Amino acid sequence: MLVCEATDDLFYSTTEESDPRKLYRHLTAPKTLLSFTEEEGGDAHCHPGALRLAVARIFDWLDDTI
Repeated sequence: MLVCEATDDLFYSTTEESDPRKLYRHLTAPKTLLSFTEEEGGDAHCHPGALRLAVARIFDWLDDTI
């Protein structure tokens, strides 16, 4: 299972554990958490400032997982 997180997502709280991290913590299957940061330009919801990076990291995960 792949869970992606934007570190400054406007839809999820940054003062406590984010929803993606809660989901990740509760998963019992093999899992990976990808965090996208402001430095990368991917800290907003759906990573609009770093779409190429997000897609590359997601496809890298697929290559490693499948």
